[in-house]
Amino acid sequence: MNRKVELRGHVFSGIGEGRIYVTKNPYHSLFRALLEGAPFPGTLNVILEKPWYLLFSFPHVYRPRGFGAIRYTLGYIDNVGKIVVLRPDKTRHPDDVVEIVSRYNLRELLGLKDGSIMEFYIYADR
Repeated sequence: MNRKVELRGHVFSGIGEGRIYVTKNPYHSLFRALLEGAPFPGTLNVILEKPWYLLFSFPHVYRPRGFGAIRYTLGYIDNVGKIVVLRPDKTRHPDDVVEIVSRYNLRELLGLKDGSIMEFYIYADR
């Protein structure tokens, strides 16, 4: 059974690689279905206060044929709505980083800049 976990972290800029994957099928189709609408073409990178594996387990793994696997969970941001929180199996990010996919440009909508603190909730196994 999944439980709700509150997470907190700092926003930082990536190299823009998330945009490529969010807009490419089969990932785009997955995010569209999970978010019940088209995802914003990019991810929001967040450095968590602790490595993700100390805080929760990702309940879902998506392994599309011919593409890299991602581990993900659903969640939400207050006053925004549904999000997908993920970690690609192949990533350059350290273990305290997750990426967030939303239907919205979260930086714009929430007025986030590099270093901004943000809180969000996920549904996780532990």
